[in-house]
Amino acid sequence: MRCASRLVVAMVCALPSVLFAAPPPAAEIVSLEGKGEYRETQQLDWRPAKVKQQVFPSNLVRTGDLSKMALLFPDRTQIRLAQNSVLQIKEVSQGKDQKTTLNLNAGRSWMQSKTTPGGLTVQTPSALASIRGTDWEIAVEPDGRSTLTVFSGEAEFGNEQGRVLVGKNEQASAEQGRAPVKIQIINPRERIQWVSARTLDPGRYGEPNASVDAQKELAEIAKLIDGQQLDVAYARLQKAATNVQTDSASVRMLQADILAYNGELARARQVLVDARIRYAVDERISVALAQLSLQQDDAAGARRHIDDALSRKPTSVDALVVLGEIARFEGLASEAGDAYAKAASIAPGDSRPWLGLGVIEAERDNFGVANAYLEKATRLDAKSATTWGELASQQSSAGDYAKALETFEKALALQPDNVVILTGKGVLELKRGNNEAALDALLRASLIEPRYARAHLYTAV
Repeated sequence: MRCASRLVVAMVCALPSVLFAAPPPAAEIVSLEGKGEYRETQQLDWRPAKVKQQVFPSNLVRTGDLSKMALLFPDRTQIRLAQNSVLQIKEVSQGKDQKTTLNLNAGRSWMQSKTTPGGLTVQTPSALASIRGTDWEIAVEPDGRSTLTVFSGEAEFGNEQGRVLVGKNEQASAEQGRAPVKIQIINPRERIQWVSARTLDPGRYGEPNASVDAQKELAEIAKLIDGQQLDVAYARLQKAATNVQTDSASVRMLQADILAYNGELARARQVLVDARIRYAVDERISVALAQLSLQQDDAAGARRHIDDALSRKPTSVDALVVLGEIARFEGLASEAGDAYAKAASIAPGDSRPWLGLGVIEAERDNFGVANAYLEKATRLDAKSATTWGELASQQSSAGDYAKALETFEKALALQPDNVVILTGKGVLELKRGNNEAALDALLRASLIEPRYARAHLYTAV
């Protein structure tokens, strides 16, 4: 009898591992900028989220002020959440009839998916979107009104009062108790300027001739940005800009950087235009305007601003480096090389010109020269994930797969959501014959920066 009792106890103890096995993850957090949190449905307290974290069915995730989050689902659906967004993963089923159901309670979300019709459904407080592919944005206002914008593919958008089919470059809006209304839009891509991999680097700004108060304030703001407290940092910048003791060109440029990071490009440009009037001798403001133009694919505008910067300071390394970026954007390798070389001669201890030279030589398949430039760049700035990523990509192109893999891992340890690194890692896995690993890395890259052509090119391959 005792043996039988022990057998029953043993069987009962084994049951949880069979009957109560944890469900498979519904998605992974690929990128997180600023403040992100998650919680279970039945819990009230939110907990800090992190990159590479798995989230499960019924989980909720949210972003704070000036924050973004990117999630990748097993069916390869990609989702970016803008600031102050709340998303619940209601259902994710695997197998033959894959189905994903999400609930966007608040905020703004860009999504891309190639699921079968009906495979992805997004609920909002005022409507339900049944996605048929492939690229769209949904925004939920505080009053529950929802707006769906489709960039490619189509989606059915409706509620109890009615429904509409929204196609490419079309938009529909729905309110609680009213049928959706569809409208045509002229330039829908302007709506998703917040979906980019633009990073904030306060370390490149300094004011050596500023007052002690101004330098101290700038240093404290830089710490807030490095700590991903972007909302607090921006509030401090706004206050600093109104105080003659703490205002500076760097304060204004950081203000513009945060606005551009948040997709508010018009406001960012106005901040820089005003700053150029106040700080006319500082060529870096024109450099920042050039970078903003380049972000909008306006190479001609970027050149005008760089010409202005170089007229103010012909030896500006910042301006020469961005001139190199503009020339590369336009496919002018020789001009880009000349700009980087001149910058390197002026500031041989700055890693950026050497990085630019290395990338150009790698694109020309001059692997030995490229390797020398890129290794020099990593020695000058060992904390630059992008530099390590470009070195790894060059090693991969040269056929040294083992070394490239080692360098990629070093780069990803520094920045796991870097677009250049993820794309290069995807290309390496493709060469090694690991197609699923390659596609996973490339999807992560295109999720973080949808405009990065190299990621899309090799995804197609």
